[in-house]
Amino acid sequence: MKAWVVSCRPPADCRAAATAMQSSVAGTAVFDNTGHATLRPDTPPGFYYVSGSARGPGGVLVWDIKVELKSGDNSIVLGQNNAEVVP
Repeated sequence: MKAWVVSCRPPADCRAAATAMQSSVAGTAVFDNTGHATLRPDTPPGFYYVSGSARGPGGVLVWDIKVELKSGDNSIVLGQNNAEVVP
């Protein structure tokens, strides 16, 4: 994820790379400003990587965290304490 963030800084255009990765996406989520997200409910149980980025106080906060989704409700909190900062 860090390499992606660095490579995709403006004026780079990463739309083609993002489109090529779509076949590997198991589910999508929308993150709120507290780091909580809701994942599409039809994602089957299993191991996945939760990847994302957001602007932070010292640069871009980047997450790429391995999680195990189980049947039912799951949770993970994305915050500054479990992000990598890309200045």
